[in-house]
Amino acid sequence: MMTACFIVIFFRVLFVPNSVMNLAFAPLLLVLLIFQLRSCLKYQGSVQVADNVLCWISLGVISVVMAMSLFGYGFIGMVTLIWWYFQMSLIELLMALKKMLLIYKKERMNPKIETWRQSCKYPSISHTKGATFHLSWFYDLAQMTLIPLSAVISVPLCIRLALGIFDFSELCSTYFNAVFFDVSNASGEPIFSLTVYKIVATLGMFYIFRYLSHAAHALYQNFRYVSYMRAHNRNYVHNNEINFSLANSLISIFVWFFYVVIVINLLKIPTGAVTIIAGGLSAGLGLAMKDIINNFICGIQLMSGRLR
Repeated sequence: MMTACFIVIFFRVLFVPNSVMNLAFAPLLLVLLIFQLRSCLKYQGSVQVADNVLCWISLGVISVVMAMSLFGYGFIGMVTLIWWYFQMSLIELLMALKKMLLIYKKERMNPKIETWRQSCKYPSISHTKGATFHLSWFYDLAQMTLIPLSAVISVPLCIRLALGIFDFSELCSTYFNAVFFDVSNASGEPIFSLTVYKIVATLGMFYIFRYLSHAAHALYQNFRYVSYMRAHNRNYVHNNEINFSLANSLISIFVWFFYVVIVINLLKIPTGAVTIIAGGLSAGLGLAMKDIINNFICGIQLMSGRLR
């Protein structure tokens, strides 16, 4: 594959005419297709599942590019092939980083957590989920945010790198910011639009807010345990002695509310229509859930100690 990629870029450096390119590119792809098919069949049972999947995807990409070349779209096929080489390289890089994270967790993080648990002065909370966040925050950040965020960003990045070889970086920026889905009102003013940039930003912020929600839950749980034991002058907490249901719900609502607000502003969703719909839903749900809300408020009063 690296040889094929080198040949394609070599054609670009020499400014080979399109007619020569169309004649030479299809036989090159045919050889590559046969070699790739042979590799997929020969090593199917002796490699990891992820590598096997990438191998068959590469075969599919080469087949599509060869079809493009045969129908006269050799240049588009060439760009597609180079894009897949960039994309596959980044996928392999992210897979390697994920494997390194697992090694880091096994050899570095787990021994530190075990040592901390043995020396913790609050034994009853040492095995809770949020108690070890101060030791696992980096692993959680990389696992929940950095790697998925890099995977989302890698697609437009690889497209830009592939087009940059042929000096089409400006074209890439134009298409990323181009509106491919647009909703306008009666006067023709746009009220909702989608671009590739907005979709990538929305997905990226989802992983960021997911980690923020996880961190907030863990920090609050640890703080609540420690403050409760200090207030009662003891170093243990019984199971279900502290109720986190309400606090966890409020934290989730608070974090994801800000995410929704940012997405609404990013996608330019009309807030007037959202307000009208939310008002109607609130009135209907308020009438339908009157008893549930009443019980919920009574539960808060019971937990706060005002009612017996």
